[in-house]
Amino acid sequence: MELRRAVADGRERLETLERFGSSSPASEAAEKCVEILEKATASIRSIFVGVSSADDVADGDLECALAPFYLSRALQRLRVEPTPAARLGVAKRARAATREFLSLVERLDVFGDDERREWEDDYSTATTPAAARAEAIKRHERQQATRLKLEALDDADPRDKIVFRLLEASQTALDDLRLADREIEMLELVSGDPPKPEPRRITNDADWLRAAEDGKGLRVLRVAADRTVSRDRVKAAVFSPDPRRLPTVSLEEAADRELRDALRRQAASSSNNNQPDLRRTKQLEDDGDDDDEDAYDAATKRDEAWDTWREHHPRGSGNKGDNIY
Repeated sequence: MELRRAVADGRERLETLERFGSSSPASEAAEKCVEILEKATASIRSIFVGVSSADDVADGDLECALAPFYLSRALQRLRVEPTPAARLGVAKRARAATREFLSLVERLDVFGDDERREWEDDYSTATTPAAARAEAIKRHERQQATRLKLEALDDADPRDKIVFRLLEASQTALDDLRLADREIEMLELVSGDPPKPEPRRITNDADWLRAAEDGKGLRVLRVAADRTVSRDRVKAAVFSPDPRRLPTVSLEEAADRELRDALRRQAASSSNNNQPDLRRTKQLEDDGDDDDEDAYDAATKRDEAWDTWREHHPRGSGNKGDNIY
């Protein structure tokens, strides 16, 4: 029960941090959230030793499986020194938590076919930008479908809701992992830190037991209060992003928005092209389209119809004065 309260507390703290967005509260709030979720993540590992599916886990314990996912998201909210090395450390910790969560989802057999294939095949098999864009669209559609199913489970069994929350979180985690790999690769190049081989998946009980026996989990990064400026720090800070200009959405989300806008413009343009041409002869001449015989003939008929109507309805013949009836 205490573990479940800790996971719920960490989730609520994370939601508070995410609501603040770029204007996040004091760094201590993010550090406290990470600290709680680290302890919870370390504590849940022993629960899932020997587990082969979600059916082997009690409902309350199953919901605790979200702890490493919450931890990875909370780590992304930590404030660190504006250096590639400091950011690299946090990015690797967040990626490790994401990998642990996805390995746990795999162990619980919650993955859908597409998510399992993406996880086992190293995220993507696309070889061209067009194929990568198509995969991004399919991922977005799957996430939307999962979200709609989850919203429709208001009166369903609580266990079904937990399973769908795990599936929804795994879809988000796969996107996070893809972006984390890119960020870490760039930071390793900038900081001169050679990449080290790291296990991508936890697939057997020995690995889970080893993680559970460690007990300490990840350590919270404490930013020192030292304000001194050194040559190395200035040199490293050259490559750090301006915090006022950090992106507010991921590359995948930006690409999805551009695609939706392009499709919307295309549909609007197609709709406009299907509208009948109601121009008059003067307008055709002004537009340089008077050589189009069909359009010009139609415009001439409209002009004649308008002249006929004006002839039968002279100016001032409307309902006014003594002419109302």
